[in-house]
Amino acid sequence: MDVDLNETKTITQALPADKEADQPLLVANLGNTHLRLVCFEGETRLFDVRVPSEAAAEAALPDLPAAAAIVLVSVVPEVAARLRARWAGHELYAPSAADFSNVRYAPPESLGPDRLVNALYLRERGAGVVIDAGTATTLTVVDGAGAIVGGAIMPGLGTAAASLHAHTALLPEVVPDVVATPWGTSTREALQLGLLEGHVGAILHLLARMEAALPESRVLLTGGWSAALASRLPSRVERVPDLTIEGARLAWRAHCR
Repeated sequence: MDVDLNETKTITQALPADKEADQPLLVANLGNTHLRLVCFEGETRLFDVRVPSEAAAEAALPDLPAAAAIVLVSVVPEVAARLRARWAGHELYAPSAADFSNVRYAPPESLGPDRLVNALYLRERGAGVVIDAGTATTLTVVDGAGAIVGGAIMPGLGTAAASLHAHTALLPEVVPDVVATPWGTSTREALQLGLLEGHVGAILHLLARMEAALPESRVLLTGGWSAALASRLPSRVERVPDLTIEGARLAWRAHCR
């Protein structure tokens, strides 16, 4: 099921107010595939755009309000450095595990900032697992004490499809999709079935392993491939498309306290 962002707004608004609360804020989520920019003024979105990561530093981007601050969640250091230079006139914060307590990843700074802010979003709601289905599919675990304790990383759906095509002589590149029959009746269908249902199987196996050690946990799903996966996962898995964006806003509020 999808989570209504009204829930997100309620939790965000419940955070302690401070002088930065009404300051325009640009959330820049720089992943391996896309840069997403969402600019907030209070709860109003001034713009929400997405550009390819490889072209992000040189792309035509919307103008920022003069007083805007920026929270940059990046897993692409070279592009992030060029964006920092581009935004040199604005206050910029890049969340790091070093800024937060209860991070039990080893070493803490190796926890990707995207996984960190995802976990911060989940931590506001209790124990559980965040599944982020993007270029990589990551699972990040928050325990009952609010500690970020670890997770799992595997190739994302699109990455797996591209890799099979790139490293075989005869297999075509396909878009992972649902196959109605129990088995694929062509190479294309066999690939689609193996990629999507195999990915679902891997996620369910990892979840079962994690939840056995973490009873009464919540499972949240986000990322570019989350829509494709949501219908194949149990209904208790809650899809939150803007989870990373909202987690970054929580990191910014914590930074401002």
